[in-house]
This record gives sequence, structure tokens and C-alpha cells, in this order.
Amino acid sequence: MCMPASAVHGSDKLCAEWLVPSITGEFVGSTGVMEEGSRSDVANVHTFARRNRGNYIITGNQKFIMTGMQADWMYML
Repeated sequence: MCMPASAVHGSDKLCAEWLVPSITGEFVGSTGVMEEGSRSDVANVHTFARRNRGNYIITGNQKFIMTGMQADWMYML
């Protein structure tokens, strides 16, 4: 689920760094979409990311992250 969204919305740099290795099987991606209270209703999530010195700080309460234990990276919806 994370790779199609990354292919459409990801920058060339992001795709080269994370998507291509996932397609070749080197990396495992995951998808974060479920919050307590909103389940998988992506339009109703309250998790957000804010930029801080070139990085992102993600704040929220994820209930379930698909393949989270095996993942090398996550696509947060």
C-alpha cells in the first residue's frame, strides 16, 4: 500500500532512496493510517508532521501500522 502512494507523491530523491530499494526487495515499507477514534478514515486523522531543522517531527497516536515491525520505512497518510 505504501509504494503506489510514494510513486505518485514522492520526490525523485525520495523514490530513489526508499521506493527503488523496496521494489528490489532490499527494504520493506509500511503504511500508517489508523488512529484511535478515526480507524482507517484518513480524512479524519489528527496525526501531523512539522518541519524542524530539516527533519520532520510526527505527532499523533497511531493505533496500527501495517508491517510496522518489519518495516525499514513508513508512509504516513
